[in-house]
Amino acid sequence: MALFVRDHHNPLVSRRLLVGANIFAMASIFIFVLVMAAIVSVIVSFAIEHSFFVSIIPDFHHYNATDSPGLYCPVLNGTHEQCQAHYTSWNETILHQNLKEDYGIDYSTELRTSFQIVFAVLFNGCTGIMAGANMSGDLKNPGFSIPFGTLGACLFTFLIYGLLMVFTGFTCSRALLQNNYNYLKYINVWQPFVIVGVLSSTLSAALSCLIGASRILQAVAKDNLFGIALRGFAIMKGAKKDNPVYALIFS
Repeated sequence: MALFVRDHHNPLVSRRLLVGANIFAMASIFIFVLVMAAIVSVIVSFAIEHSFFVSIIPDFHHYNATDSPGLYCPVLNGTHEQCQAHYTSWNETILHQNLKEDYGIDYSTELRTSFQIVFAVLFNGCTGIMAGANMSGDLKNPGFSIPFGTLGACLFTFLIYGLLMVFTGFTCSRALLQNNYNYLKYINVWQPFVIVGVLSSTLSAALSCLIGASRILQAVAKDNLFGIALRGFAIMKGAKKDNPVYALIFS
């Protein structure tokens, strides 16, 4: 990633400014604000939205209205019309129903889910936790920042996931959760907020991987672990010689 600017002292010469840790940090803060705005909007929506139905189209070979609390499928002229799942708002009965184990069919793959598949949802919340450790060479005080940032990220992620889990359990029927993975968008007071949050989170993960991977590759090359094969990736560029140019381009 590079940016070219004109040198005013010599119009024929251009200088290349590489995207380094400082710009990455500023971008991360901006993305964090967007994601937090989306999360806050979701939490507020759980608190103020009243009961309503969300349209879904389940596969009736595996999942039908008779075994699905919260699923309403009108029948017109002997055929099923578009089904709707219930968002109940705060309801203790729904919480008790959701506490019971009942793995259904993943409508996107038509395969039965399991604990391992559902647990994999948590992976998305952990991709950025090691970003600080991967950039330890750019931190002012890595001995303090890495453990503090990593543990803080784990705690913050746990709290956000815990809040969303409790709010979802109290308000969303099992039929809605199993047949519409975008339910947060439909619950939200302003649906584009959730889309912005998802896109921002994806961009954050991509940037973390790009910056982190390039610095890991540069460190491996610098330690000469693979000999001459990776030696070129150890070269640092920039005003402070703190940007692994070739490792960044390769990543």
